[in-house]
Amino acid sequence: MYWGRISQHLDGELARRGRIMVRGGVGALLDSLRPMAAWNPPVLEIPEYRPYVHPVADFPLAGRLLVLAASVFCGPVPQP
Repeated sequence: MYWGRISQHLDGELARRGRIMVRGGVGALLDSLRPMAAWNPPVLEIPEYRPYVHPVADFPLAGRLLVLAASVFCGPVPQP
């Protein structure tokens, strides 16, 4: 029942972010994540991130990949 709308939303988000990256590069793509995340090269900041498992909130990639995935089920981090 809802899958069609969810699929359309995810396809649209993928297309929109893809156009942003093609036109402006990875920096523009990461900058488009505001206000949830802020791209301040070379750091991607997630201001409201409060780790539940890891006591350290800095995660150097050290050459590893960063995967961005659109989701309709992820919302803002709940506030206490």
